[in-house]
Amino acid sequence: MLDFSSFLCVALCCVFLASWAPTSAHAAAKAITWAYSAQTVTMLTTDTLTISWSNTHDVYYSTTGTCSGGTSKAASSSSGLYTTTSGQMGVGTHYFYCSIGTHCADGMYVTVNVTKGNSAILNPSDVSYTATDINGATKAADWNTDCSWGGTGSCGAGYCTDMSTKPKCDANQLKSPNVAATSIDSAEELAKYTAQTCTQADSTVDERCGATWLNTWMSAGRLGTGGAVAAYCNDKYLVIIGTGATGFTTNMADISQAPGGTYYPDGTTATDCVTSEVTVSSPKMETTAIPLKTGEYRYTLLDTALGSNNFDTFSGGAGDGNTKYLCDTDAEGCFGLPSWTGVGVSTTGQSIYPLYSNVVRITLDACEVDSCNEHVGQGGGQPHLHGDPFHASDTMCHYGPANYTDGTDGHPPVIGFAYDGPTIYGRYLSTSAPGFSDGLDDCGGHEHSADSTAYGGYHYHAQVISATTSSGNKGVNKNANTGKTYPAFTPGPYKCFRGDLSKRGDADYSYWSTNVPVQDTKPCNGMTHYWVKPGLSIPGAGTLAVTLATCDASAAPTNGAVGTCTSTLASGSTCQPTCNTGYTVSGTSSCYGHFDRRDLFGQSLRRFGGASKWCRGYLLVDTREWFYVSAYLQYRLYCFGHEFV
Repeated sequence: MLDFSSFLCVALCCVFLASWAPTSAHAAAKAITWAYSAQTVTMLTTDTLTISWSNTHDVYYSTTGTCSGGTSKAASSSSGLYTTTSGQMGVGTHYFYCSIGTHCADGMYVTVNVTKGNSAILNPSDVSYTATDINGATKAADWNTDCSWGGTGSCGAGYCTDMSTKPKCDANQLKSPNVAATSIDSAEELAKYTAQTCTQADSTVDERCGATWLNTWMSAGRLGTGGAVAAYCNDKYLVIIGTGATGFTTNMADISQAPGGTYYPDGTTATDCVTSEVTVSSPKMETTAIPLKTGEYRYTLLDTALGSNNFDTFSGGAGDGNTKYLCDTDAEGCFGLPSWTGVGVSTTGQSIYPLYSNVVRITLDACEVDSCNEHVGQGGGQPHLHGDPFHASDTMCHYGPANYTDGTDGHPPVIGFAYDGPTIYGRYLSTSAPGFSDGLDDCGGHEHSADSTAYGGYHYHAQVISATTSSGNKGVNKNANTGKTYPAFTPGPYKCFRGDLSKRGDADYSYWSTNVPVQDTKPCNGMTHYWVKPGLSIPGAGTLAVTLATCDASAAPTNGAVGTCTSTLASGSTCQPTCNTGYTVSGTSSCYGHFDRRDLFGQSLRRFGGASKWCRGYLLVDTREWFYVSAYLQYRLYCFGHEFV
């Protein structure tokens, strides 16, 4: 689970001007001619299959390998040609046959074995390449690489050192005359979600509706400050309520070329500025309705995993603007993802945007995101992600190796939810992890060939890709930087949504012009399956269907004492450690109950324990991390003083 509890004792997106072009393998063309003999083809999901014929034949598609019950793909004709487009078939075995007379029985069929996914998204074993870091040294990058790879402290290439000299956009001065940024009261806002009479969807409808699943994956973040305040299923949707705040420390002051905007420092004079931590505000509570896997409002997967998926559902067409899909043929191309809005929400309630900016440029080349792949738009609000919020140190960003509850050889953890329906999982860290060998399609997702229902069926993954700087990069000495290879990080949905945005269940649906009615997001009265941020309550909710575990917070920090912390800290509770004379305490510890994932996937958790201490300058630092099967309290204890130990 991605709950990070900690206590310490311690002294709108703008236009991006450059990109990294991800490398990809060229699709192969597979061709057969109908004959009265069985044929077999092995291909990638990126390949194209063409079936041609003379005389009178047709083409039917089947997943069963029988000569009946298939779906017509090409009508009967005296001669013809049928071509599948790249991504139409997922990993697994597929069959095409001629349905006329006894043609199929006489051998006129082809067995198609799709052996792996799109190689444009690099598999962990493939992500091993060298490039130049901030100091001009050549170093290797791999699937454990995070945004600090370039050495800049921000999520940009090694050349992202040309820090903007523009002032920071103060959230209190974005309007003329100045209007102080508002900050909502989460408890007060959550109380407005009055309960309705309905039958709550449970885990038989969608595994994500179960109390165990929700309390395993939903989180208040590393620092307990995440924007998510509640998550539950009613009878129609999985509802995520939150402010959009991160649950970790941002590093936006390190962004060399942050999104630009305008502010009014004297109340009237418009002044150019760049966004940073001071631009952050919490002006509203956001409600996200994720369609369920089954039920009346279920999501439907498209047959294809193409960049052109859902083009016809964007009412604004192609280009840079509201209700438009990403498209710039002079940049990265055209993709069925929104240019002005997000593609999902994280398990801590943070908005997730495409890897590409609104002008279809990968954000990192423009040096515009911090070490967690995020920035604040020029209109203020909360930081939103533009990539995978992974950090190898386990001390930064949304998640790290310690959150792989079955170890790094296990399946990646849940990190968010895509707006089209499927769940978003983190990046693979091992070639032996479940589902790794299946690869990913162009949309950034897959099903597991060993069990197509595992991990919710089709789901997305964050991933590392290889990218090459363009001539429009924002670094110092642009010409010298052009053509260099660096790692980039997809946030889940990559070039498309796999879900059909024009459908909700059996009914037609207009994704961009239909606002989900408030009534359809209200909690069910008496519901027992939900997650709620500690200290808050959901109106009308009954007693939680599961009992949350306690945490052991009794270990004292070096140079400090346990204070009010105990070995049985209740879920949702906090305690306060103390520091010895000469040391300063800040923050509290929090406990959030977790569950053994054997309840979900038949796999056991691992227990990690360790302690280390080192002298850093004049500071003695004692760090301990523990991960429990029954409960999770990850904490880092620092007592910083002014003496050398």
